[in-house]
Amino acid sequence: MYKLVIQGGNALHGTIKAAGSKNSSLPILFASILADGPITLTNTPHLSDISTTLRLLMDMGAEFILESNSDLFVDSSKLTSLVADYNLVKTMR
Repeated sequence: MYKLVIQGGNALHGTIKAAGSKNSSLPILFASILADGPITLTNTPHLSDISTTLRLLMDMGAEFILESNSDLFVDSSKLTSLVADYNLVKTMR
């Protein structure tokens, strides 16, 4: 196991922007089905599983808008189907 050791007497300060996580974004996207209105995800990663999930939701009647390369607005309040296309589902891990 690797570890990072910082030595020195100076306090650290500043900010970093952490990368978005597929493993947190996917469950939130699927949970949007349960929401009464739109949800907003920020810092969403551009990955094939995210695109596939958006396609599944869109095929079910959800609407989405991708803004500023990482802000995603999803509205699943007017779904027309609760059936996911298996041909899309099988492409995800």
